[in-house]
Amino acid sequence: MKRSGFEVLHWTAAALGCAALGVGGLRADSGLAADIAVGGGRAGSPPVAQLAGPQAAPAGARVRELVFPQVLGGAVILHDNGPIVTHPGGGAGGLDASHLQSAIGLNVYGFGHSVSTGFRVADDFEVTAAQGWDVTTISFFAYQTGSPTTSTIDNVNLRIWDGLPGDPGSTVVFGDPTTNRLSTTQFMDVYRVLDTDPAGTSRPVMEVSATAGVHLDPGTYWLDWQTGGTLASGPWAVPISIVGTATTGDGLQFNPTGATWSPVIDNGTAAAPQGFPFVIYGILDQMPFLADFEEGDFSEWSATQP
Repeated sequence: MKRSGFEVLHWTAAALGCAALGVGGLRADSGLAADIAVGGGRAGSPPVAQLAGPQAAPAGARVRELVFPQVLGGAVILHDNGPIVTHPGGGAGGLDASHLQSAIGLNVYGFGHSVSTGFRVADDFEVTAAQGWDVTTISFFAYQTGSPTTSTIDNVNLRIWDGLPGDPGSTVVFGDPTTNRLSTTQFMDVYRVLDTDPAGTSRPVMEVSATAGVHLDPGTYWLDWQTGGTLASGPWAVPISIVGTATTGDGLQFNPTGATWSPVIDNGTAAAPQGFPFVIYGILDQMPFLADFEEGDFSEWSATQP
């Protein structure tokens, strides 16, 4: 279950002139009674860059649509693998909530991927841009049960594969399972909660950003990662969460006992495959237009981040 991080802005242009208006060891943390050893976004988007330019279109102007990537810290969102917020403003103190939806047969708050246990999680993504992506940062989402809203995450490592993790025909194109690539981590203003206890605060979700620095050519890749923290519980990887949807993806989990990768299946009655949210930031060499301007047309614009 995937979605890309692009917004469509309406752009009005005409020959020899333009007008631009920006338009807007445990495998899983399960939900029955206690955290038990069983098998097993994303919140709001960063601000969209706004276009600044002349405010009135000349007569005969033609409307074009420009796909303008969302901007954060000088890089754009190249890929957003899925949401975690199910109820914006529906959590404690008016913050967002990510519901474990027991009403549709789900039972797992989060999946084990801690450095201390050796478990890892993985999910796939596709590079679609012809020129490829220059990846600079990847953000993950995790919690430690009982943590304060100050992040207790202190470690994240990752690998990018050109095929299924661990498959004999797959190669790691970036990363390793030991280097701590943590750059920043902070509370997302999101609580992971049971749907019957939406005001719970024991699982504050943290955004965990890791440095990357790799060029990826077009194709399908798998990303696997692992986080560490200072508390005893977890860290746990929050699955993609969508209201009313039990099956959310095709994530994998690595079990160090036997060194095997297996599909991530929620152990509730739905027995539903789960995906994992992550966001890839980086650089695009070109801004892709949905429609080209005719020969002789030109436009002047600037991009600013509010």
